[in-house]
Amino acid sequence: MANEWVEKSIKLAWGSDYLDQLMAIYPAIPGFREPLPRESKTKIEKSFSDKNEKDLLEAILSTRKEGYPFPIEHPYAALLGGLPQKTKKILLDKNPKLISTIAKVLYVIGFSDIIKGMGRAPDINRQMGPAFRQWLKKSFSNKKQYSFSSDLGNKDKAKITFFDGADTSIESYVHTVLKVNLTGLNFKRDLLVNVGGLIIVGEARFLSTSGGSQSRDIGNTLQFVETVNKANLENFRAIAIIDGVVWFNTSYKAIMSKVPESISVMSALLLEQYLQEIKNDRLKK
Repeated sequence: MANEWVEKSIKLAWGSDYLDQLMAIYPAIPGFREPLPRESKTKIEKSFSDKNEKDLLEAILSTRKEGYPFPIEHPYAALLGGLPQKTKKILLDKNPKLISTIAKVLYVIGFSDIIKGMGRAPDINRQMGPAFRQWLKKSFSNKKQYSFSSDLGNKDKAKITFFDGADTSIESYVHTVLKVNLTGLNFKRDLLVNVGGLIIVGEARFLSTSGGSQSRDIGNTLQFVETVNKANLENFRAIAIIDGVVWFNTSYKAIMSKVPESISVMSALLLEQYLQEIKNDRLKK
């Protein structure tokens, strides 16, 4: 039997202004950075002019804590940038060849482009992660039939209550309050909601390209849902909320069309309809 929510999602994606609607959830509008502080800029300029390679890298990497990126995409600069200051200093002291290699690239691009690179707009893809939860709060908090709370227990069955917290809080709540403990399965997900006494945990993904890590993301999400639902936990269920290329790419559509009916997977644009159907079914019991 065909998966109802997969079919609805494909129909939605192909039969409407799907991408226009999706932008309400994943707006993909680039952010902007404040200009580099004068003190930091002065330190970078001096070390650049003095050809002091180690000081140059340290001056640039020290701005990481204020949210400024390295001026160029470089794997070793990214590695160093994410480390504590003490560890970073030790590694810079011990690896002069690495310092020289990175510094040579910086000298080629020049001081003005170093500053421009550090001030570039944040990567849009990095902003997509929290977008779903932001949309949930914005879209549902002003509707009477929905509420947000840090406690999902003993709620009015006529209301749908979303857990109000970050993905890490969701995992803690599932383990410590709901006492759900499936071996090897973490619950750092995007959605936790009480619908008429049924707790639903969900993972939301937006896929812009096909292949590689995107395929693994789809597989991991579907496996998570299947594992939770196969456990037959009382009043606890998992769903997958997937959007983007998955509904257009031929290979992905074929995969989704074979998803069993027991796995609820859908576009985020269908989430409200899904939750309302669950609520109506629960009220009848």
